[in-house]
Amino acid sequence: MLERLSRSLKLKNINVTPSKMFIEDTVTILSNIVNSGTKEDTKSIELIINGTTVDNRSITLGPKGTTEINFTHVMSLPEEIILLKSWDRRELVEVQKKPTNIISITAILATIIGAIIIFVATTKRGKDTISKFMKK
Repeated sequence: MLERLSRSLKLKNINVTPSKMFIEDTVTILSNIVNSGTKEDTKSIELIINGTTVDNRSITLGPKGTTEINFTHVMSLPEEIILLKSWDRRELVEVQKKPTNIISITAILATIIGAIIIFVATTKRGKDTISKFMKK
């Protein structure tokens, strides 16, 4: 959550990337803040994930000043939800478990099957079994 800013500091936008997140991904939360007032203003901004403050920044902007706040966080739980909140805007982003990579599973299985075939083909008993099979 980005905590409520002072009256003159306005949260212009919030961008969360990537839009689809998995465990161990690094997420970037980018916000542009503008001082719409006529005086310098300072405010602390917190990034809150699952109710816990994980980062905070203090910003000071002169009149009509603009700045960019950039938070990064490594996602660690499949249930982890980032809540970014300003006066009337919320963004919920759910972190998903990484999908099983079918190519990796296929490669592992092929390696295991290949090792079994090599083992059988190089042992005496395996050679005898292959010879009997070829004669049939």
